[in-house]
Amino acid sequence: MKHFALDAALRRVVPTVAALAVTAGMSFAVTAQEATEDSADLPIVYVLATGGTIAGQGASAVRPAEYQGAQLSGNELVDAIPELAQLADTRVVQISNVGSPSMTFVEWKALAEEANRLLNSEEENVAGIVVTHGTNTLEETAYFLNLTVKSEKPVVVIGAQRPATALSADGPYNLYTAVRLAADPVAVGRGVMVAMNEEINSARDVFKSDTYRVEAFRSGDLGFLGYIDTDKITFYREPLQRHTINSEFDISTIDELPQVEIVYSYVEASGLPITAFAEAGVEGLVIAGHGAGGNSPAQTTAIDELREAGNEMIVVRSNHTGNGRVLDRAGNFERLVLHADNLQPKKARILLQLALATTDDPAEIQRMLSEY
Repeated sequence: MKHFALDAALRRVVPTVAALAVTAGMSFAVTAQEATEDSADLPIVYVLATGGTIAGQGASAVRPAEYQGAQLSGNELVDAIPELAQLADTRVVQISNVGSPSMTFVEWKALAEEANRLLNSEEENVAGIVVTHGTNTLEETAYFLNLTVKSEKPVVVIGAQRPATALSADGPYNLYTAVRLAADPVAVGRGVMVAMNEEINSARDVFKSDTYRVEAFRSGDLGFLGYIDTDKITFYREPLQRHTINSEFDISTIDELPQVEIVYSYVEASGLPITAFAEAGVEGLVIAGHGAGGNSPAQTTAIDELREAGNEMIVVRSNHTGNGRVLDRAGNFERLVLHADNLQPKKARILLQLALATTDDPAEIQRMLSEY
């Protein structure tokens, strides 16, 4: 089997002590806001910082698109919001400090294991976790955590569309409302959430829908879970697919993920990428299909030729429309072509990776694609 290795990217996980802790199974150093007389009575919320635009800085306050991400530490982000001390005993764990396109399984595993350690510790008053993250891959990290964090306590993933130095930066308020959400008992049992712009999305459904606007995250036709308003936090629906405490995936037993790639479908899409990925030893492939998960004739031919040659790479049909389910089609299962229900291609890839790390039974993998 060909896998993504865990060791090469460790140099990007900072601080160095934290990187060593990942491999040794130890905990990260934790820092907190200065204690107050009332802090002992407040819920504890851990902020796991990874970098991104929310930690970015630029030379101009009025040119927010010109900046360098991942410049500020999690402590600096928290210390800039003294009002957090009224909400929770906020403690920071610096997992990494990178732009979100540089996220890898190394950071994902570190996040999931640290979240599990903190949320399931014997420490009293731990209410939840906030993850600060770059927005470009935020939805992928959130869904990975949704499948691997083993707790009913809330995990809230946030980022920012404008760097910290921008006029009217959105990061500080996103962080404030995220801590508020993580500390509120009403958020228990909702799975991993993405909460930005006062809008709460399910990690399973959410996707980034805009390049620069602050209202960048949406959940398509399914809509928000709820809102974080001044008076209270309100939920209107719940995620019903399996997640977090009910997930069967155990990240502590997975040191590397099988390689799964995505192929896009369009008019006259070539079958060459499918053939090339299979010959390179890729174990799974997600097709971001058009319409209801369709693909081009050349892509279909490429899959059929692989099967004739005895190649058993799992193929999963999804769609790039943003909404709607992909249904099963007669004869597809026999060709090892599965379907992703309404999962977006990037989410289907993550689920397929975890599934392949657990089993090679196509029926079991299809069950997982349907249940999560």
